[in-house]
Amino acid sequence: MNTPEFCSSTRGADTNTPFSNVILSGLASDRGLFIPQQIPTLSQEQWQKLKSLNYQELSAHIISLFSGKQIPLKTIQNISSQSIQSFSHPDIAPLIPIHDNLSFLELYHGPTLAFKDFALQTLSQLFAHFLETQKQKLIIIGATSGDTGSAAIEACRNQPLINLFMMHPLGRTSTLQRLQMTTVNAPNIHNIAIDGSFDDCQKIAKSLLAMPELQNIAAQHHATLSAVNSINWGRILAQIVYYVYAALKVGAPQKPVSFAVPSGNFGNIFAGFLAKSMGLPIHRLIIATNHNNILEQIQKTGNAPIQKVSPSLSPSMDIQVSSNFERLIFLLSNRDASQTKSIMNAQEQKLHLSLTPQIHNQIQKHFDAFSLDDEQTLQTINHYFHKHNLLVDPHSAVGLKAAERALAESPSHHVVALGTAHPAKFPETVSQATGQPPPQHPLLSSLSDLPESFSSLQNNTQSVFNHIVQVVSSQ
Repeated sequence: MNTPEFCSSTRGADTNTPFSNVILSGLASDRGLFIPQQIPTLSQEQWQKLKSLNYQELSAHIISLFSGKQIPLKTIQNISSQSIQSFSHPDIAPLIPIHDNLSFLELYHGPTLAFKDFALQTLSQLFAHFLETQKQKLIIIGATSGDTGSAAIEACRNQPLINLFMMHPLGRTSTLQRLQMTTVNAPNIHNIAIDGSFDDCQKIAKSLLAMPELQNIAAQHHATLSAVNSINWGRILAQIVYYVYAALKVGAPQKPVSFAVPSGNFGNIFAGFLAKSMGLPIHRLIIATNHNNILEQIQKTGNAPIQKVSPSLSPSMDIQVSSNFERLIFLLSNRDASQTKSIMNAQEQKLHLSLTPQIHNQIQKHFDAFSLDDEQTLQTINHYFHKHNLLVDPHSAVGLKAAERALAESPSHHVVALGTAHPAKFPETVSQATGQPPPQHPLLSSLSDLPESFSSLQNNTQSVFNHIVQVVSSQ
């Protein structure tokens, strides 16, 4: 079969799974992640033809390359159109020049002011299409370190065929990130606070998605289990688009471009790697992290212990177990599912990620990595505000500084730094860095006046399972 519209698990199971099943299931049956059996590649002439498309048209084209005949083209075009309806900027993803070799891609003009809106608005439209055509319901299990939760909730709220259970680490998101989730009053939205880290939430989510008992409960209510985290292939697919969009804006396919990406769960930058795998001339992919810098350690040494997460000013990157790294390992091992499974099992059992020399060499071929501590993050926010009249959030600041360091090592290639969240979402940090609060955003200004609703649960799978069963059974 071996076409982009059919996927297999990174751990060897669920071969020849059609695009629709992949979107609705999220995680493979062996706890692996779905990946297309083939990555489509485009010639320079084909990339050149895409330069004339607007964001909506480009999105439809990219999605159609991976969905094949499983969705009619007109339906894909409608999905792409609907997914950007709530974006406030006419360019959807405006590209801001900073100097000759550095640009800033603003990915925070969606309904929750974070880059996650690109993927989750698209994913919710794909959910709606497949649920309607297949006459199904969906129970979605999600985990968030900050922005995924609010973006998923906004995308799925009041959808009658969906129940969304979203876990966040208690006290480890920004205040506004939490309020964007917990003030949403919708009968199908269920917020859960876990006394632990994002890694704990993500581990619980993966366990639940693979639990036969929960699958049986879902089936009794004519539903299937799915995910909205970037373990869902649909999330990654939607994010490929803005890499192509930005690269074509700054001179591709004639000129190669690099991207600096604030990185936590590795989904965002993995989408960039897929764009490069499709033939887009990307020179380097620059991993930008905070002091929870396991990704930097892996890039530099090929080995890293899984350590306790330390809270930072950039909480969406406070992660030690980056799920999408599994997809990268699979592709760089020449799709060796056995080797991938062995590496991931060792990580889970020994709390240590260790790559083969061959995979590590491939990572260094494509990726750079840099990390910032909190003080350097504050200094970077201050610098771009006073020197470039650009106000950025702490995650975007980490990306910008990583871009600077990459340019110092290789000044001949244009770098696009990804702006992943609106600065108004982090007023305390921005105020600390610049000496003045960011302008209030109308989407955030009234959140503190609204009542919150969430359930605080113990940090274990059973407590969340019991809660989900109780909620679903009472409906």
